[in-house]
Amino acid sequence: METASKRLTKLRKQLSQNIRGDKADLKEWTVKLIQRPGHSMSFGMGAVYWAARIEVCQWVIEAIDTMPRGKAEFAMSPAERLAAVESTCYGKIRAGAGNPARSTSPMSNLMDQERTVAWAEILDMIE
Repeated sequence: METASKRLTKLRKQLSQNIRGDKADLKEWTVKLIQRPGHSMSFGMGAVYWAARIEVCQWVIEAIDTMPRGKAEFAMSPAERLAAVESTCYGKIRAGAGNPARSTSPMSNLMDQERTVAWAEILDMIE
């Protein structure tokens, strides 16, 4: 079994790869959007997914990087940091499923739904 430290490193690497891939996909879609707006909007759900996943992955990386560690007074061990990310994932998934977005903006609702999907994907990476 991998140590918590190795699992955190692996998770951070996977999240960084997701961000790079999603940004590339979003950039490609944006070029197509400018060339053929109507056609590209027909496939716009991918752009919503990529944008939401980038946002959530960046949040998790920042959280991992800024959690106190080492000899700080409130230092967290790698296992505690991993547990904190896992707990956040569960909370975000429960919130997204239990209280889905009901904005008058369909795009806002779609972004919230896709953020919940991204949190679930990150939880899968952890488990």
